[in-house]
Amino acid sequence: MDIRFDGKYAVVTGAGRGIGRAIARVLGASGACVYVSDVIEQNATNVRDEIRAFGGEAEAFVADVTKPEQLEKLMQAPPVLDIMVNTAGIIIPETLFSAKQEDIDKIFQINAIGSSNSVRAAFPRMREQGHGRILLIASATSRNTGNMIAHYGMTKASVVSLAMAAAEEGAHYGINVNAICPGIIFSHIWEVMMDRYVKGNSPADREAWWKALVESIVPGGKEQTCEDIANSVAFMVSDQAKNITGQSLSVDGGMWLGF
Repeated sequence: MDIRFDGKYAVVTGAGRGIGRAIARVLGASGACVYVSDVIEQNATNVRDEIRAFGGEAEAFVADVTKPEQLEKLMQAPPVLDIMVNTAGIIIPETLFSAKQEDIDKIFQINAIGSSNSVRAAFPRMREQGHGRILLIASATSRNTGNMIAHYGMTKASVVSLAMAAAEEGAHYGINVNAICPGIIFSHIWEVMMDRYVKGNSPADREAWWKALVESIVPGGKEQTCEDIANSVAFMVSDQAKNITGQSLSVDGGMWLGF
Protein backbone atom coordinates (compact mmCIF):
# COMPACT_ATOMS: atom_id res chain seq x y z
CA MET A 1 0.00 0.00 0.00
CA ASP A 2 1.61 3.20 -1.21
CA ILE A 3 0.33 6.20 0.73
CA ARG A 4 0.73 9.46 -1.16
CA PHE A 5 -0.37 13.03 -0.45
CA ASP A 6 0.46 14.66 -3.77
CA GLY A 7 -1.35 17.96 -4.18
CA LYS A 8 -2.38 18.10 -0.51
CA TYR A 9 -1.46 20.58 2.18
CA ALA A 10 -0.65 19.69 5.78
CA VAL A 11 -0.08 21.79 8.88
CA VAL A 12 1.99 20.19 11.66
CA THR A 13 2.33 22.01 14.98
CA GLY A 14 5.26 21.33 17.30
CA ALA A 15 7.11 20.15 14.21
CA GLY A 16 10.52 21.55 15.11
CA ARG A 17 11.83 18.39 16.77
CA GLY A 18 11.00 14.86 17.90
CA ILE A 19 7.73 13.28 16.81
CA GLY A 20 6.50 16.46 15.11
CA ARG A 21 9.65 16.68 13.00
CA ALA A 22 9.34 13.03 11.95
CA ILE A 23 5.69 13.51 10.97
CA ALA A 24 6.48 16.60 8.91
CA ARG A 25 9.28 14.75 7.13
CA VAL A 26 7.16 11.67 6.35
CA LEU A 27 4.28 13.77 5.01
CA GLY A 28 6.72 15.83 2.96
CA ALA A 29 8.39 12.72 1.57
CA SER A 30 4.94 11.40 0.62
CA GLY A 31 4.09 14.40 -1.52
CA ALA A 32 2.32 16.81 0.83
CA CYS A 33 3.25 20.46 1.04
CA VAL A 34 3.96 20.78 4.75
CA TYR A 35 3.55 23.90 6.83
CA VAL A 36 6.10 23.27 9.56
CA SER A 37 5.02 25.11 12.69
CA ASP A 38 6.93 25.54 15.91
CA VAL A 39 7.12 28.05 18.71
CA ILE A 40 10.87 28.37 17.99
CA GLU A 41 11.47 29.87 14.55
CA GLN A 42 14.86 28.26 13.97
CA ASN A 43 13.47 24.79 14.67
CA ALA A 44 10.69 25.29 12.12
CA THR A 45 13.13 26.67 9.55
CA ASN A 46 15.52 23.75 10.02
CA VAL A 47 12.82 21.14 9.39
CA ARG A 48 11.50 23.10 6.40
CA ASP A 49 15.00 23.06 4.92
CA GLU A 50 15.36 19.32 5.59
CA ILE A 51 12.16 18.62 3.65
CA ARG A 52 13.20 20.86 0.79
CA ALA A 53 16.62 19.18 0.70
CA PHE A 54 15.11 15.82 -0.28
CA GLY A 55 12.83 17.42 -2.88
CA GLY A 56 9.72 18.01 -0.79
CA GLU A 57 7.63 21.14 -0.45
CA ALA A 58 7.53 22.94 2.88
CA GLU A 59 7.03 26.31 4.52
CA ALA A 60 8.09 27.40 8.01
CA PHE A 61 5.69 29.11 10.37
CA VAL A 62 5.97 30.34 13.95
CA ALA A 63 2.93 29.67 16.12
CA ASP A 64 2.28 29.16 19.82
CA VAL A 65 -0.60 26.73 20.42
CA THR A 66 -1.62 28.69 23.51
CA LYS A 67 -2.32 31.72 21.28
CA PRO A 68 -5.55 31.14 19.25
CA GLU A 69 -4.92 34.15 17.00
CA GLN A 70 -1.58 32.70 15.89
CA LEU A 71 -3.18 29.34 15.13
CA GLU A 72 -5.99 30.96 13.16
CA LYS A 73 -3.40 32.72 11.01
CA LEU A 74 -1.49 29.45 10.55
CA MET A 75 -4.58 27.51 9.45
CA GLN A 76 -5.34 30.18 6.85
CA ALA A 77 -1.83 30.01 5.35
CA PRO A 78 -2.15 26.98 3.01
CA PRO A 79 -4.32 27.27 -0.13
CA VAL A 80 -6.28 24.27 1.19
CA LEU A 81 -6.17 22.78 4.67
CA ASP A 82 -6.31 19.05 3.97
CA ILE A 83 -4.47 17.80 7.08
CA MET A 84 -3.76 19.20 10.54
CA VAL A 85 -1.57 17.34 13.00
CA ASN A 86 -1.06 18.73 16.48
CA THR A 87 2.04 17.41 18.24
CA ALA A 88 2.96 20.36 20.47
CA GLY A 89 3.40 19.24 24.06
CA ILE A 90 5.56 19.35 27.17
CA ILE A 91 6.11 17.28 30.30
CA ILE A 92 6.84 18.19 33.91
CA PRO A 93 8.91 15.57 35.78
CA GLU A 94 7.05 15.95 39.06
CA THR A 95 4.53 13.90 40.98
CA LEU A 96 0.92 14.82 41.63
CA PHE A 97 1.90 16.61 44.86
CA SER A 98 5.42 17.86 44.13
CA ALA A 99 4.48 19.82 41.01
CA LYS A 100 4.30 23.60 41.31
CA GLN A 101 1.03 25.25 40.40
CA GLU A 102 2.61 27.35 37.66
CA ASP A 103 4.00 24.20 36.03
CA ILE A 104 0.61 22.50 36.23
CA ASP A 105 -1.02 25.51 34.61
CA LYS A 106 1.62 25.53 31.85
CA ILE A 107 1.29 21.85 30.95
CA PHE A 108 -2.49 22.12 30.76
CA GLN A 109 -2.28 25.27 28.66
CA ILE A 110 0.03 23.64 26.11
CA ASN A 111 -1.07 20.00 26.06
CA ALA A 112 -4.81 20.26 26.69
CA ILE A 113 -5.90 23.79 25.80
CA GLY A 114 -3.31 23.95 22.99
CA SER A 115 -4.84 20.84 21.41
CA SER A 116 -8.31 22.35 21.69
CA ASN A 117 -7.07 25.62 20.21
CA SER A 118 -5.56 23.77 17.26
CA VAL A 119 -8.77 21.86 16.53
CA ARG A 120 -10.91 24.98 16.90
CA ALA A 121 -8.62 26.89 14.53
CA ALA A 122 -8.61 24.17 11.86
CA PHE A 123 -12.32 23.32 11.97
CA PRO A 124 -13.85 26.39 10.27
CA ARG A 125 -11.65 26.04 7.21
CA MET A 126 -12.21 22.30 6.90
CA ARG A 127 -15.94 22.70 7.48
CA GLU A 128 -16.13 25.24 4.67
CA GLN A 129 -14.15 22.91 2.38
CA GLY A 130 -16.31 19.91 3.26
CA HIS A 131 -13.31 17.73 4.08
CA GLY A 132 -10.27 17.41 6.31
CA ARG A 133 -8.16 15.14 8.48
CA ILE A 134 -7.17 16.06 12.04
CA LEU A 135 -4.74 13.97 14.05
CA LEU A 136 -3.84 14.68 17.67
CA ILE A 137 -0.85 13.23 19.48
CA ALA A 138 -1.92 11.86 22.86
CA SER A 139 0.10 9.28 24.81
CA ALA A 140 0.04 5.78 26.22
CA THR A 141 -0.21 7.54 29.59
CA SER A 142 -3.71 8.66 28.62
CA ARG A 143 -4.79 5.08 29.36
CA ASN A 144 -2.60 4.18 32.29
CA THR A 145 -0.40 6.75 33.99
CA GLY A 146 1.61 6.90 37.18
CA ASN A 147 2.29 9.43 39.89
CA MET A 148 5.67 10.31 38.37
CA ILE A 149 3.92 11.97 35.41
CA ALA A 150 0.40 12.40 36.77
CA HIS A 151 -0.35 15.77 35.20
CA TYR A 152 1.08 14.76 31.83
CA GLY A 153 -1.21 11.72 31.77
CA MET A 154 -4.19 13.88 32.72
CA THR A 155 -3.57 16.25 29.82
CA LYS A 156 -3.14 13.43 27.34
CA ALA A 157 -6.35 11.75 28.49
CA SER A 158 -8.08 15.02 27.65
CA VAL A 159 -6.64 14.85 24.13
CA VAL A 160 -8.27 11.44 23.58
CA SER A 161 -11.60 12.86 24.77
CA LEU A 162 -11.14 15.89 22.52
CA ALA A 163 -10.61 13.66 19.48
CA MET A 164 -13.88 11.82 20.15
CA ALA A 165 -15.87 15.02 20.68
CA ALA A 166 -14.42 16.71 17.60
CA ALA A 167 -15.00 13.58 15.50
CA GLU A 168 -18.70 13.63 16.34
CA GLU A 169 -18.97 17.23 15.17
CA GLY A 170 -16.69 16.71 12.18
CA ALA A 171 -18.63 13.73 10.83
CA HIS A 172 -21.28 16.12 9.53
CA TYR A 173 -18.72 17.97 7.41
CA GLY A 174 -16.39 15.27 6.07
CA ILE A 175 -13.80 15.86 8.80
CA ASN A 176 -12.11 12.87 10.42
CA VAL A 177 -10.51 13.35 13.83
CA ASN A 178 -8.34 10.77 15.54
CA ALA A 179 -5.58 10.51 18.13
CA ILE A 180 -2.43 8.44 18.30
CA CYS A 181 -1.04 7.30 21.65
CA PRO A 182 2.73 6.84 21.38
CA GLY A 183 4.50 4.61 23.87
CA ILE A 184 8.05 5.04 25.04
CA ILE A 185 10.23 7.00 22.64
CA PHE A 186 13.66 8.44 23.30
CA SER A 187 12.95 12.12 22.73
CA HIS A 188 13.40 15.49 24.40
CA ILE A 189 10.50 14.69 26.73
CA TRP A 190 12.31 11.68 28.16
CA GLU A 191 15.54 13.66 28.32
CA VAL A 192 13.70 15.98 30.72
CA MET A 193 12.57 12.99 32.76
CA MET A 194 16.11 11.64 33.00
CA ASP A 195 17.41 15.02 34.11
CA ARG A 196 15.09 14.69 37.09
CA TYR A 197 15.22 11.00 37.98
CA VAL A 198 18.53 9.46 36.90
CA LYS A 199 21.03 9.23 39.76
CA GLY A 200 24.54 10.13 38.70
CA ASN A 201 23.28 11.46 35.37
CA SER A 202 26.31 10.30 33.36
CA PRO A 203 25.70 8.98 29.80
CA ALA A 204 26.15 5.43 31.11
CA ASP A 205 23.71 6.05 33.96
CA ARG A 206 21.12 7.46 31.56
CA GLU A 207 21.51 4.60 29.13
CA ALA A 208 21.12 2.01 31.89
CA TRP A 209 18.05 3.78 33.31
CA TRP A 210 16.46 4.00 29.87
CA LYS A 211 17.14 0.36 29.03
CA ALA A 212 15.72 -0.83 32.35
CA LEU A 213 12.62 1.31 31.87
CA VAL A 214 11.94 0.00 28.36
CA GLU A 215 12.45 -3.62 29.37
CA SER A 216 10.19 -3.22 32.39
CA ILE A 217 7.13 -1.87 30.58
CA VAL A 218 7.33 -3.01 26.95
CA PRO A 219 6.71 -6.76 26.51
CA GLY A 220 9.13 -7.04 23.59
CA GLY A 221 11.71 -4.88 25.33
CA LYS A 222 11.92 -2.50 22.37
CA GLU A 223 11.26 1.23 22.42
CA GLN A 224 9.27 2.92 19.68
CA THR A 225 10.75 5.52 17.36
CA CYS A 226 9.52 8.87 16.10
CA GLU A 227 9.32 7.30 12.65
CA ASP A 228 6.98 4.58 13.97
CA ILE A 229 4.58 7.30 15.06
CA ALA A 230 5.00 9.30 11.85
CA ASN A 231 4.19 6.28 9.68
CA SER A 232 1.08 5.60 11.74
CA VAL A 233 0.01 9.23 11.38
CA ALA A 234 0.48 9.03 7.61
CA PHE A 235 -1.98 6.13 7.45
CA MET A 236 -4.52 7.74 9.77
CA VAL A 237 -4.69 10.97 7.73
CA SER A 238 -4.74 9.16 4.38
CA ASP A 239 -7.70 8.27 2.16
CA GLN A 240 -7.12 4.63 3.13
CA ALA A 241 -8.37 5.54 6.62
CA LYS A 242 -11.44 7.45 5.41
CA ASN A 243 -13.77 5.39 7.64
CA ILE A 244 -11.69 5.72 10.80
CA THR A 245 -12.73 8.59 13.06
CA GLY A 246 -13.08 9.24 16.77
CA GLN A 247 -10.44 6.62 17.55
CA SER A 248 -7.21 6.58 19.53
CA LEU A 249 -4.57 4.26 18.10
CA SER A 250 -1.91 2.93 20.46
CA VAL A 251 1.57 2.63 18.98
CA ASP A 252 3.35 1.47 22.10
CA GLY A 253 4.71 -2.03 21.61
CA GLY A 254 1.93 -3.43 23.80
CA MET A 255 2.96 -1.46 26.88
CA TRP A 256 -0.19 -2.15 28.85
CA LEU A 257 -0.69 -5.81 27.95
CA GLY A 258 -1.23 -7.75 31.15
CA PHE A 259 -2.12 -4.68 33.21
